[in-house]
Amino acid sequence: MKLTEALDKPAPIKWKSKSDVYWEGKFTVGDIEYNIIFDEGSNLWEITFEAIGHTSGRDIESGKHMGLTKTGNEFIVFATVKKATIEFLKKINPKGIMFQANEPSRRKLYARFAKMIAKKYGYVVDISKGNTIMRKK
Repeated sequence: MKLTEALDKPAPIKWKSKSDVYWEGKFTVGDIEYNIIFDEGSNLWEITFEAIGHTSGRDIESGKHMGLTKTGNEFIVFATVKKATIEFLKKINPKGIMFQANEPSRRKLYARFAKMIAKKYGYVVDISKGNTIMRKK
């Protein structure tokens, strides 16, 4: 299965904030609730997403900031992040946005993800020190 095909089934996003400097939303995949944030920094917007809890009330490891939750639902999570990112790009049209990752496998995935979006929306991708940065052409 191609990455683009796998990212075609996003979860609905409930936006809490959509301002000129900060976006925050929540979405649920399976029984895990996620938070996604677009936060304007000094030169770049930073995108973060994390698992914040189980809807069933079970404990989840706190601070799974863009990390591995090992739920088997990663394609739905990334489809939702893709949907949110595209919505954000269309509305805000930022000069640049950044993804950060600790795990090498995530860095590679974020780079592929950014390249897929960047080309369509007029951005170029730079990868440096675990950061994937999309900048306007």
